[in-house]
Amino acid sequence: MLLNKGGEIILPASCYPAYPILAQLFGVKCRFAPLKEDFSLDVEQVSRLISPKTQAILVNSPSNPHGAILSVEELDSLTRLGVPVIFDEVYQSLSLTDAPIPSAIPFTDQHVLVNSLSKSLSIAGFRIGYLIVPEKLTQTMTNVKAVVNMCTSLPSQVIAENLLGYWDELVSKHRAMLQQHWLLFKQQADRLDLKLCTQPKAGFFALLDVSQVLKQTSKTDMQMAQELAQYYALSSSPGLDFQAQDSAFLRLNFACPSQQIETGLQRLADYLGVLENNPESLECAMSSYDV
Repeated sequence: MLLNKGGEIILPASCYPAYPILAQLFGVKCRFAPLKEDFSLDVEQVSRLISPKTQAILVNSPSNPHGAILSVEELDSLTRLGVPVIFDEVYQSLSLTDAPIPSAIPFTDQHVLVNSLSKSLSIAGFRIGYLIVPEKLTQTMTNVKAVVNMCTSLPSQVIAENLLGYWDELVSKHRAMLQQHWLLFKQQADRLDLKLCTQPKAGFFALLDVSQVLKQTSKTDMQMAQELAQYYALSSSPGLDFQAQDSAFLRLNFACPSQQIETGLQRLADYLGVLENNPESLECAMSSYDV
């Protein structure tokens, strides 16, 4: 709706991989705004990246992969920069603490908000969500939707509509489960001496710091993710998927059965132990693990 060939979009320096890919498909240049120490977007730096070619700013709060959030004041300041802002809030209802997470919904008369029932209601396979736009963009939104995605599956729409009637109950249970799993994940990581990069505020991802292992070996985070899948039947996303600089981490999903958290982190610890002590034996490790 917002981008044209030759234009620019401002993105967080660490972000969901689809953002820059979609921008490139439209022939749009990406400019990346730095993050602060807590891995949230440095809002003050965003204004310095705005140029006459800037067509949109995309903000993800809570963020993927870091689970960092922006304050109400920061969200408000972004809306005053004179550029359309796309607020991606797919994890906004999934706080890992009792504190509510600010939303940009008060600003949707001038800006765009994206959310996902797939995330909040834990129906990932249904791929359904919603988009809120200023009234002047309603027809453009409808036209884009009709071309990009002819029709969201009717069963998905019917199920989502029925689930919305139980929103408070379902989201509350989902949030409680994630909070419990995050505590278990952190406890197990501490027990196994696995270093985490961040303390996520929302969502269901945690980042494992592998910087020391990368320094000791000639591997990359991408190679580590591939080897974990090949030899340890463990799925992870390398930091390189999300950022070009300082990508020495693996993103892990703790929204799984609790026993898989313990099993998965143990496999991670075993893998790192092999790399540090006997990397030549890595190919023999697969026989010890059940795919």
